[in-house]
Amino acid sequence: MKYCLYGTVYNNANYVRDSIKSFFSPIYDKIVIVDSFSTDGTYEILKEMEKEYNLTILRYKSSRGKGMDYAIRYCPDGSITAYIHLDVIYNKNLEKAMELNIDKLSISGFQPIFIAYKETIVEKGGWKDLNAGEDSELVTRIGVNTFFPLVVGYNSKVIGLREGRYASSKIGKLKRIWRIQTDHFRAGNNLDEVRLRRIPIYLPFYISALLKGRYMNQKGIGNRLYSIYLFITNLKDPTDFGFNRNDMFFSMLLRDLAIIKRKMKVDLNSEFCHKIPYVKKALSKSRHNFFRLYYYSEDLMKKFLDFNNAEIVKYE
Repeated sequence: MKYCLYGTVYNNANYVRDSIKSFFSPIYDKIVIVDSFSTDGTYEILKEMEKEYNLTILRYKSSRGKGMDYAIRYCPDGSITAYIHLDVIYNKNLEKAMELNIDKLSISGFQPIFIAYKETIVEKGGWKDLNAGEDSELVTRIGVNTFFPLVVGYNSKVIGLREGRYASSKIGKLKRIWRIQTDHFRAGNNLDEVRLRRIPIYLPFYISALLKGRYMNQKGIGNRLYSIYLFITNLKDPTDFGFNRNDMFFSMLLRDLAIIKRKMKVDLNSEFCHKIPYVKKALSKSRHNFFRLYYYSEDLMKKFLDFNNAEIVKYE
């Protein structure tokens, strides 16, 4: 079996070196990275690491989705593939999951991963030209055979700083924010799934998405929420596949659970607990959101709280 990782990067010099070192393994026949013409030294770091870490470095000005689509086409035919993000520090669970050779395996804990044969993705249209929501759009269009609530890596705490990396001027940042918010709706988010008081804020982006064209993969529900539905209805206990239960983790917004229950007529909370009976649960709150946490390790639960500036409301 051949294995290939692929990803895109732009202006990520502070994180790219450690990220590559974290996921590198001799099992990978190819690691394809598309640089969208970085200006901060990222490309030079990639070229420096190219030979030692078996990297295939390409340059292509693109959105995240279009860059992913460009990258996967350089993976070997017949290979098992997974996309990576170059601001994430990965652990050995990524490599272990790849070697299971499961087509359409989705994993999410702190970081999402979608593992599939190259042809499974390419023959169904590949990645869409999106800068947000591209992973949910892909997963809901391709489908999920198996889902693990499992930690494969941790994102560098750069959320909120990311747009500063991508655009330096105020106008550039505003243009990028407009593109991202529009792409969230193009990728299949629904306006009726937004908090009521925020609808006037998001309405211009929704209209922009309608004019450009939206990718709706399931009637009546947005792709982001439908991906969660696919995850839990195809959930398997990762310990049955040799993973440590201390690495099991997942979180869902209470609002999302309620909307999915109303639209899809399924209680995902009950289904999760039925399929993984040893799971521990807690209700947490950040500034604006309530999350239901599913975990076994207290350390992982605390990492989630720290990353999201959240606190426990109650243990369930």
